[in-house]
Amino acid sequence: MKKTCLYIFVVSVVLLLSACQENFSDRCLREAKEYTRKNCPKQLQPEIRMDSLTFSANSQTLMYYYTLSGKLDDVSAVEEAKDQMRVTMLNALKNDVSLRLYKSHNLSFEYIWYSASQKSKLLDITFTAKEYK
Repeated sequence: MKKTCLYIFVVSVVLLLSACQENFSDRCLREAKEYTRKNCPKQLQPEIRMDSLTFSANSQTLMYYYTLSGKLDDVSAVEEAKDQMRVTMLNALKNDVSLRLYKSHNLSFEYIWYSASQKSKLLDITFTAKEYK
């Protein structure tokens, strides 16, 4: 009888502990929501505001949303600077040690900029593991 009770107890504990573990996608989703709740909107520069961070489990992508205002809220200027922005963002991503865990799981990173005045998308840049590794 004691053996049976011990066996049931051990199995129950194992099942309970395994049920409490979240997978990496769930963790990313939770962390993105928490980051957004605690830090957004966040004024990064006078004309750049970070609006949110989301995670898409389907595409395994962390998505950063920004709004540009003032002088930076210019479709033609953004279009002209997009190649340089892509190079700068890729270098920043490669060197960002705070994203090491996400990069080790080969997530993609998407950066999306919106116009404050027009409420439309100005630029969308995505980096895959092949690009930042």
